[in-house]
Parts: sequence; C-alpha cells; structure tokens
Amino acid sequence: MPFIGIETSAGPATIAYAISTPTSTSADSVTPGIPTVVFLHSGYTSKETFLSQYEDATLRQFNLVAFDFRGLGETGGLVDYPAYSPKDTATDLYELIRLLKLPPFHVFGLSIGACVALEVASSHPELVLSLTLCSPLSPVELEDIAFGRQQIFEYWETFVKSTLDSSIKPDMDLFQDVVTGCTQLVFNVDHCPLTDGVTKLNEKYGAQNWAGSLENVQVCRKVCVDWFLNRGPLSDEQLRKISCPVSIIHCESDVAYPFEVAEELRDTLVGVGLKHVSLHQVPGPHYGCLTHPHKYVPFFFFFLILSLLY
Repeated sequence: MPFIGIETSAGPATIAYAISTPTSTSADSVTPGIPTVVFLHSGYTSKETFLSQYEDATLRQFNLVAFDFRGLGETGGLVDYPAYSPKDTATDLYELIRLLKLPPFHVFGLSIGACVALEVASSHPELVLSLTLCSPLSPVELEDIAFGRQQIFEYWETFVKSTLDSSIKPDMDLFQDVVTGCTQLVFNVDHCPLTDGVTKLNEKYGAQNWAGSLENVQVCRKVCVDWFLNRGPLSDEQLRKISCPVSIIHCESDVAYPFEVAEELRDTLVGVGLKHVSLHQVPGPHYGCLTHPHKYVPFFFFFLILSLLY
C-alpha cells in the first residue's frame, strides 16, 4: 500500500492511499484522460469501506482513489489540530490532491466524508466535477448521537486504561461494547461477510492507532468524537461557490440521521442557487454503500456519466 508524506498547519503526516486504474488494482498514479473518482470514508473505519466499489467492473473503467485520514486506518499518527473538524480534513485532502497531481475529480463522500466533500467543493470548486453525498450528517451533531459517540469513546478509554494496568485484567466486555456500539450505528442489523471483515480489520487499526498509551487514546477522541462534534454548517456564501452537480443519497435504514436531514441539505443547496441537486433513497444502513453495493453502483455510475454532460 503506497504512502505519501504531507505537511499542513497540523504538522507532518504519512497518509496511506489506494489508486485503482482500468489496468492496475494498485497503481502509483492515475491514468490520464479518464474520469477520476475520490472516495472519502467516515469515522470508525478506513478506505476499505469502498472495497466493493474498487472491485466493481463498471467503476473500474475510472481512476479510483481513496485515502486513510489522520488517526484512521493505515495512516494512524497523531492528530494535532486543536479542534479537529471536517474543515481540517479538507486541508489535508487538498494537500494530498496537490502532491498526487490529480486532475479535477468526482467525489463520493460517506457520512462525515460528505462534510469533507462539501468543504473541498466550496474552497476549491475548480477541482470538483461532481459530488455524491451518501448518508449526509446534520449540520450540527444531533444531541442523542453526540451522547452515543461520547459514550463509545469513554468505554474505549476505560478499556485501554485497563490494558495499561498490569495489576488488573483487561476488560474485554468493554471492548465488545465499543464494537457493538460502532457496528449498530453504521451497519444497523445488516451484517454480511464483508461487514464482518471490515469490522475485524478496523479493530486491528483501532488497536494500532488508539491503544497502547494515553496519548493514543486522545487520537481516538479527536477522530471519533471531536471530528463530528466540531463540525458546523457552511455559510450560504461558501455553498454558492460549489459549481458542480450534487447527488444526495439517504439510506433507508439509517438509525442515526433521518430522511429529513438529507431533505434539509437538498433544500439548503437549492436555496442558495445550486442548479443540479438531486435526492434519492436507497436501501441500507448508515454505511449502505458497504452493505448494499449492488444498489449503489448502478445509480452512482449513472450519475457520474450524467454529470459529464453538465
């Protein structure tokens, strides 16, 4: 898996990324002359969220690019932003795009990845050809979801502290509570071999990135709590800078963010004057693109082709 070093106001980081082209499943650079799609993952997981999209023959006609953000997946490392938010992630993303010399691209943003996508499309509209916002979040975190995220983190913090104290036995029940809480939020009751595999992989990443020291526990707090709670709505002026078509996808079994959240986003974008905004419901939980890829890929492919005509 290739890595690339970046330097932003948060300090240095070594970012893991994956590029797939029509002729290579693991390329060092994109193929010129064909569309490029950038996938932005969300919390508790990594770029492997989009494994089904990378394996789909229809989408393999394009350049496919995904990253692991700071503190997540194979990137790991410290998160030195004082109040970490999607805006900060967008700063990292822009630096990655610049260093990889990506051409203007299409974006598929999942959950908080959709927030990052909006930030990038607003601050660098010349780079973004289309936005697909899957399972978008509310502009400000909903109170009950914020409580749940904080509770999951506190369980993790207590579990890690138990592993650091040689006089007591690690509390594996707390560890299982963390896994259960995360999977219920993102998968609801939709489980399959792929969700189980991605869960196991991210348990491994969590142990690498968020355990072993109290400093690493604070990385978990920043990427699993602060990242979500520190977000805020973009201003009308910022949203008006978006110059590409937008497709919003709500997952019907999303237990955290109801359809009204997606409707509000659509109405906001239309209200500031964006001309090509659509809203759709698709089967699946919050991370429906992972559990129900067969429902997403044809729809996403059609939107990509349609957006090339605008």
